[in-house]
Amino acid sequence: MALLGLGLLGVGASVRRREAS
Repeated sequence: MALLGLGLLGVGASVRRREAS
């Protein structure tokens, strides 16, 4: 559960950064 949450947060942050830049 914890790993999945961290993974989702990491992926979401990466996608947001890519879209932002």
